[in-house]
Amino acid sequence: MSIKVKCKAVKDRTGEQNINNKGCKMQIKTYEDYDNVYVEFKDKYNAIVHTNYARFKEGNVKNPFYPSVYGIGYLGLGKYKSSNLNDNKKFTKQYSYWIEMIKRGYSNNLKIKRPTYSNCIVCEEWYNFQNFGEWFDKNYYEVENYRMELDKDILFKGNKEYSPDVCIFVPQFMNTLFIKSNSKRGDYKIGVSMCRNKYIAQINKYGEHLYLGNFDTEQEAYEKYKAEKESYITEIANKYKNVIPSCLYNTMINYRVEEND
Repeated sequence: MSIKVKCKAVKDRTGEQNINNKGCKMQIKTYEDYDNVYVEFKDKYNAIVHTNYARFKEGNVKNPFYPSVYGIGYLGLGKYKSSNLNDNKKFTKQYSYWIEMIKRGYSNNLKIKRPTYSNCIVCEEWYNFQNFGEWFDKNYYEVENYRMELDKDILFKGNKEYSPDVCIFVPQFMNTLFIKSNSKRGDYKIGVSMCRNKYIAQINKYGEHLYLGNFDTEQEAYEKYKAEKESYITEIANKYKNVIPSCLYNTMINYRVEEND
């Protein structure tokens, strides 16, 4: 005697709507079963996310285009992840650099602590982490024993916007060659200080603070510093010529110190 078992029909919840815990409108695009639900967010991106029905009802489905990072940045949809599941969920390298960049542009607390970032912004293309991740993989390199920093104003002096056309990775020690020190310099031209009615020219080279001489005029002291600093930058560029990108090398050997740097 055979026994017929009736299978319970799957309820079709396609079209059901809800709002997630960030206020994003969402709708079930495809309902396969309780554990396989495809939700579409009803905004200009129309992202579709796989989830289950419980999370949909509870509003716990994340919108990948919601600006969750400093009110600007979002993860987007793609292969780049914020954390590495195989490494104790530590931030991926791409995400670490991206979130720090967004922080520089849009963290009010950081701007108060570090006024040099007061006018910094990030281009709209890089609000999307996926776009930055792709650029990162094409441009990131390493110099042994040095942390790499994402720089926005070596190639284009004075630039305030992080964007793919102007940014470059630079080893940390090399980046310090171009950092301004207004608070330490005071009212004098870069590289110049005053002591006993004489203008002093000084420079930092290879981690050492070097005295370049004293002069009767500020301009003379500045010219001495300028010549020494430009020579030093060229020296560093030539030393790492085969390691750094050609655009960075060319910028360094042609770099000219200005009074207000």
